[in-house]
Amino acid sequence: MKTFLIPLLMIMSSYLIAQNKRLTIHVTDIENHEGQVILDIFNNEKGYPMKKENAILRKRITIPSNGQVVFYIDGLKNGEYAFALIHDENNNGKLDQNFIGIPKEGAGASNNATGFMSPPSYEDAKFNFNKSMNVTISMSYF
Repeated sequence: MKTFLIPLLMIMSSYLIAQNKRLTIHVTDIENHEGQVILDIFNNEKGYPMKKENAILRKRITIPSNGQVVFYIDGLKNGEYAFALIHDENNNGKLDQNFIGIPKEGAGASNNATGFMSPPSYEDAKFNFNKSMNVTISMSYF
């Protein structure tokens, strides 16, 4: 029985270790300590980056006095993703824009993707997740 149990435990533990991948997102260049930073993760282009109801995950972090915002995402399956960040200064849960659609708050995207006269595209922001990743995203203000 021992000879069967040991290899089985080794296989199970290696499987569990492989499943414990983490996406770590460091957010830099936050202009002030007001409000929160919101992270939305998408697994397809539908609604990216503005429709939070299409995100598969939403996380919020109140900006600490040291300004260091880091998101730790565990449990993502292997696959294609893109994420969007908002510096929600007034804590209303959305990216405020002026009357012509220019953001009044900071924003960021995976791959530090930017758009020209529009939000970044899913195509520019997408990345493949199949191992632990550590990324730094710079918040942009307009």
